[in-house]
Amino acid sequence: MMVRPLSLDLRTRIVTALNDGMTVRAAAARFGDLDPIEMMFAKLKTLVRKADERAVETTWRRIGELLKAFSPQECSNYLRHAGYGSK
Repeated sequence: MMVRPLSLDLRTRIVTALNDGMTVRAAAARFGDLDPIEMMFAKLKTLVRKADERAVETTWRRIGELLKAFSPQECSNYLRHAGYGSK
């Protein structure tokens, strides 16, 4: 992954904000392709492909039906697996 350097203007604004008392906090950990929404969409895409609908309207109807395949427990597991669970 290539990281672009910060522009001089952005660096100046960051330093100024820090000098004015801004604090820096760590962002929530991200797991790239393990984010809960991405795990859920991966399963949904697989189910949509297996359904093999060809018309837009029937595809949307099928997606509505397929969403019922995700239980609350499964969704909770996606969140917990990605590090968003209760401590």
